[in-house]
Amino acid sequence: MNVKSLWVAMVLAACASSGFAAKPVVTERTATFVAATGVPGKFELNGFGRTDSGASALRGGPILALAEDVSTFTPFHDRWFLTGLLAGDYIFSTVIEATGGLRFDYVTLNWTTLSGPAFADFDVNADGTIATGSGVFSVLSDGCVKCVWLDIYGVEGVSRERGYGGPFTAVPEPGSYALMLAGLGLAAFMARRRRPAPTLI
Repeated sequence: MNVKSLWVAMVLAACASSGFAAKPVVTERTATFVAATGVPGKFELNGFGRTDSGASALRGGPILALAEDVSTFTPFHDRWFLTGLLAGDYIFSTVIEATGGLRFDYVTLNWTTLSGPAFADFDVNADGTIATGSGVFSVLSDGCVKCVWLDIYGVEGVSRERGYGGPFTAVPEPGSYALMLAGLGLAAFMARRRRPAPTLI
């Protein structure tokens, strides 16, 4: 075997080990929407968020805390099943913040509709520390456990404390039928009001 063949074998081995990294195992969690205190019709997600502590042996001094080796970051995928809402459409708005040695790559809210799956992507800042999302999602049936879920992908440093969380709220969207009736009623009222009075001859 010559040097050129050895060099090609080493390059192929390096590419194979880095290019085919295993996907992270999906960690499934559950959080429940509960009625917000003092605000009728608003729901807050209870039990959402995660905090993990790093390996205490690696956090021994200030130098280790400041200089985290990139190789100590591992990918993660958390899937949160969101329960506790009745069937219907909901408006959501949330800001999820990462702490410590955790960074977001991709965050999406998913739900099942009659025509198939739907989703809303979150905006993740350049540092991967904040994910912002808002929009409308649907719950197909009362008590549905796995029809609305939040997927969070990212990397976490194994030698540091890390986590994420934030308020996640949902408000029922007014039904489109009720809005249509209200609009028709308003249009009829305005038309009646603008009609000229009949003149008597």
